[in-house]
Amino acid sequence: AALILAGSGTGKSSVLVARIQHLLEQGTPAKSIMAISFTNKAANEIKQRLARQLSPSLNELWLGTFHSLCFKLLMMHTKEKHKVISQSQQLSLLKRLIAAQGIELDAKKVLGFINAKKDHGLRAKASDELFEQLYLAYERHCDAQSLMDFGELLLRSYELLSEHPALLAHYQQQFEYVLVDECQDTNAIQFAFLKLLTLPKQNLFIVGDDDQSIYGFRGAVVENMTQFQVDYPQHELVKLEQNYRCSKTILDAANHVIAYNKQRISKVLRTDNPMGEPIIVFTANDAQKEARFIVSEIQ
Repeated sequence: AALILAGSGTGKSSVLVARIQHLLEQGTPAKSIMAISFTNKAANEIKQRLARQLSPSLNELWLGTFHSLCFKLLMMHTKEKHKVISQSQQLSLLKRLIAAQGIELDAKKVLGFINAKKDHGLRAKASDELFEQLYLAYERHCDAQSLMDFGELLLRSYELLSEHPALLAHYQQQFEYVLVDECQDTNAIQFAFLKLLTLPKQNLFIVGDDDQSIYGFRGAVVENMTQFQVDYPQHELVKLEQNYRCSKTILDAANHVIAYNKQRISKVLRTDNPMGEPIIVFTANDAQKEARFIVSEIQ
């Protein structure tokens, strides 16, 4: 197990590509590697960079987002084929379910409640609480119509492996290496899924930066990085602190601000780049003035 603590502009993606390339060159079968990124764009970029440097086919490599890999897993091991719905389709469905109850309620709040429950691995249950009742109605409707939202892909994959020990053992054996990019953005169910696959072999390789966690509003749990250090006690910690992107002025300011973050894994970014331009502070009265200032600076 390894934790690569990689600050902004230190080459996180390059590390992941180099690691996969090294494993393949050492003879590791592509099907024995699972590499998870947070966007399809990032996954495609990794695949393109590997394809330029490696001749063997990469089709057997399990490379993609959490959602795409979980979808692949479910399609391989469940008989019923489901249609994946977007968040906007979720919202439309919830509006219909709320209207059918004859009540007035903000569907976005109900959607946030349901997504948060799934992010924490929690199913709907019978309850007097209105949001729970709507979650249950939503879940039953999706089951009846063979629909899955993005949270369902993760939760159902976790349940599939948890409830079928032989299948879980198969994948624990198959995946010799599991690599995850942007680990600070993982939520509770994603981290639980990773632990299912990797705890026995302690073979989880994560790349991330706890100082860059900005997705708490959609369920990301930055504490997963510190929990990793507990769950994988023999892990190796590697800090990437050389920044190739920013000026010294920018880095000094960023380091000063970031130093106040609580419960962070300590690191200090440095660069060989020049000092660069001084930082300009501009206070705008509203978003329009802010936008106009930014555009004028770029021009």
